[in-house]
Amino acid sequence: MRLGFHPEAVAELRAAAVWYDERRAGLGDEFVDEVTRLGRRIVAAPASYASWPGLSGRHPAIRRALVDRFPYAIAFEVRK
Repeated sequence: MRLGFHPEAVAELRAAAVWYDERRAGLGDEFVDEVTRLGRRIVAAPASYASWPGLSGRHPAIRRALVDRFPYAIAFEVRK
């Protein structure tokens, strides 16, 4: 399995990293590191994440993974 990000999600992640860096130097890099680690966990076990609230029953399911240390969630779906 490989992980890909929608272009709008990439732009949002970059903007969030800049915002965190404006709060504290290096915090944006820490945010990106956490998202990267989460991406690896998603690839390793995508079914271990719950469906996004309010979207259950959709196929393929949209799942939600929470980023450690930051109030941020990644929405994803598994495609063949």
